[in-house]
Formats: sequence, C-alpha cells, structure tokens
Amino acid sequence: MAFLDLVMESLRDDVDKGTIQTEFATFEAEAGTKNLKGLIDKNNELLTEAKKAKQDHRLLQEKYQIFEEQDLTPESVLTMRNELEALQSSTGSENIDERLKAQYEQGKKAKEDEIRPLLERKDTELNTSLETAKDYRSRYQDFRARSVLQKSMDTMNLDVDEFWFEGMFNRCNIEFGEEDKMSIGVFHDGGHLPLEDWMKIFPDTEQGKKYRRAPLNSGGGANGSEASHYSATMEDIQSGKFGLEGEALDKFLTDKGYTD
Repeated sequence: MAFLDLVMESLRDDVDKGTIQTEFATFEAEAGTKNLKGLIDKNNELLTEAKKAKQDHRLLQEKYQIFEEQDLTPESVLTMRNELEALQSSTGSENIDERLKAQYEQGKKAKEDEIRPLLERKDTELNTSLETAKDYRSRYQDFRARSVLQKSMDTMNLDVDEFWFEGMFNRCNIEFGEEDKMSIGVFHDGGHLPLEDWMKIFPDTEQGKKYRRAPLNSGGGANGSEASHYSATMEDIQSGKFGLEGEALDKFLTDKGYTD
C-alpha cells in the first residue's frame, strides 16, 4: 500500500482528503522537477570539468614538446659548452661525440621521467571525469524516462502499483537521439509500441481497466461522505470498501460506464 493511502486511511471522515491529495501531488511534481534540474546541472558541470581536463592534458604536452624536440635548456647548453672546452683542452676531440651522446640520452631520460607522472595523472583525471559524467547522464536519462511514463499513467487516469510500474518500465525500449530527443517503446503483445500509441490502447485492455481510477460521487449518506474527494481503483470499489454492494454497486458501475 502506498504511503498516501496509509495516510488517507488514518484520517477522519470529515477531513478534506481531496486537498491533501492535491497538495501531495504538487509536492511530488515539484520534487521531481528539482531533482531533474539537479541531475542536468551536475551532468553539465562534469562535462565542463572533463573538457577542461582534456584541454589541460593537451597544453601540458605542448608545453614540454620543445624539450623532447630539442632536449636543450640554457643550463644544459652552458654545461655542455664548458665540458666541451675542458675536453678539447685535455684530450682534443677524442671521445667527445660519445660523451655528448651519453649526456643527451641522460638528459632526455630525466625529462621523460619528470613529465611521465604528470601526463599519467592527467589521463587518470580525464578518464575519471568522463566515467562520472557518463554515470550522471545515465541517471538523468533514467529519471527523465520514468517521469514521462509516470505522467502517462496520470493522463490515462490509472493508479498502478510500484511493482507493476517497475516491470513495465524495465521492458520498455528507451532511446535517446540527436539533441537529447527521447523515444519510448512500450512492450505490448510481444512487440513494442510507441508510447503515444500504447496510451490509446492500454486503458481499454483488461489490465488497464483494473488500474483505472474511478472517482466516487460525494452524495448524501455514509457512503457518499466516506468516498468524498477520493479516487479509487476498480478493485477498491468492488471489494465493498466504500459500502457499494449488490444493486448499489451494479448501478454505480453502470452509471460510470464500467459495464455494458
């Protein structure tokens, strides 16, 4: 039993239950809108962070590219010149090329060892940001699809239980195309129908009739007072919960168009 149903059963008969239902529905709608906006904002924030991390990664590579291409710094040039002069004065040109090559390889390895951890950390940050953004986008799409399907239940004036809704939702074919356009295919008779077409068919099926809300008149007497401002399912009405039995029940269903 839903939370609102439990609250309604605990209230006195003279309480305006219709107002409570209306306020609760408004609260649920506002909470859903706020949650959806939060997911969208977080999704955009993470996409921005991922883009910045990728840009930082590129700038870092460009910054150190010259070292990889030239392998020179003012200090290394000065050191190499001093060593060259010392070698020339002591041993002439013998083994100079070998020594210069060794210094070049040593300096190159030192610079690579310095740059590599920075590049690896940026790669990790970028991948983490992309995965987080993907997760939030998936949650945003799930929430958006659920919101549309919940609204379709209200449009069809259906009061479905949570178990049935989850089963229906999990069998839907939900896709997002260009410009984040969403399409929902609802499983029906072994295939999938567009949501708009399914909404035209389902309310008249046996299962749709089962979940259809039946508004009760607030007429005189105990029955009218108890049912005032309340929307009940067909199961509620037929169970005798509101005192509608026998001929009274048959007349009510006929007046509401639920029987031939």
